Amino acid sequence: MLRRIEAKKERRKKFWMGALLAFLMVFSMLGILVGSRGGEKWEYNGFKFTRAENAFVTKIDDKRIGFNYLPQSLLDINVSANIKAKLSAPMIYLTFNPDNDIQDLLYIDTIRNDLQRSLNTIVIDSITKESDTYFLPVISCDNATEYVPVIYFSVSNQTSIVDDNGCVVLSGKGADFFRLRDLVLYYYYGVMNG
Repeated sequence: MLRRIEAKKERRKKFWMGALLAFLMVFSMLGILVGSRGGEKWEYNGFKFTRAENAFVTKIDDKRIGFNYLPQSLLDINVSANIKAKLSAPMIYLTFNPDNDIQDLLYIDTIRNDLQRSLNTIVIDSITKESDTYFLPVISCDNATEYVPVIYFSVSNQTSIVDDNGCVVLSGKGADFFRLRDLVLYYYYGVMNG
């Protein structure tokens, strides 16, 4: 019993240390981006992008939306056809393995929170198995349907977005998840077609 309590304390300590490290890394990157020169313009598929402080910004449906990467810099990532249809569902589950490395979990948590704010649909966070750290429902790719897809964050050395029978698998590691976030939103908003 005492060992279990100590293990929980150690996991929480590692989680918060990792969160602090990720926070510092993200804000360091933002500081570099803010210091870079602005005024440059790019275009992709009829959308015009400008550099605004720490993001590439374009206007979509009369709203300014920021991205970390330009669409043309993400063309090397393998993306299954018909991803936009999956992302346009009225409800989506976001799920991940809670036993992933703490550093990867920090990136996944950041992207999950961002997608919840950015997607104009009902987004429910979940995990693939029970956890002492995350108190979320257990959902896996087996729960994916045509009408309620599952977006599964898979830690992998290969970066891709693959549709697996209604389960959209975002495969990457660490900062790759920022690239995948931008790709998901580019397809969702119709900046990129697939």
